[in-house]
Amino acid sequence: MPSIIYATQAPEEFVDQAVSKSDWYQLLEKIGAESSPMLDGEDSFPAWQYALEAHAPDAVVGKLFRGDRKSAEDGSGDPHIAYLNNSSVALVAHELGRLGRDYFEDILQKSGSKSDIWLFESLSDFLTQAADQGTSIFVLWGD
Repeated sequence: MPSIIYATQAPEEFVDQAVSKSDWYQLLEKIGAESSPMLDGEDSFPAWQYALEAHAPDAVVGKLFRGDRKSAEDGSGDPHIAYLNNSSVALVAHELGRLGRDYFEDILQKSGSKSDIWLFESLSDFLTQAADQGTSIFVLWGD
């Protein structure tokens, strides 16, 4: 299942109303997220999520998957959606840079997913650019 991050602005009142995955998908359509800058994480986000939860559960970077808001679990098999406001994007971008590639390579290796480190530079650059532009992000990923 693909893993994608969209960098776009969304009115907070729309985000506050989204609960179910269908609400979130309607929101993404309403704001035109598919025409926004995006990062394709291919199939690597689940490995990053697992590594962060297993080996760095309190890491700020884990907010990528916890979000400021997140779609409700519904057993549908549709991708999860997490929303991070621009302040959280800046915080996560800073933490990626502060901890550095070696830190994430180590926790991915401990989880048996060392090859997913390929995403580090692209993710770091994308989040830094989004933070510099003051945009929020939507993270979509499957299990």
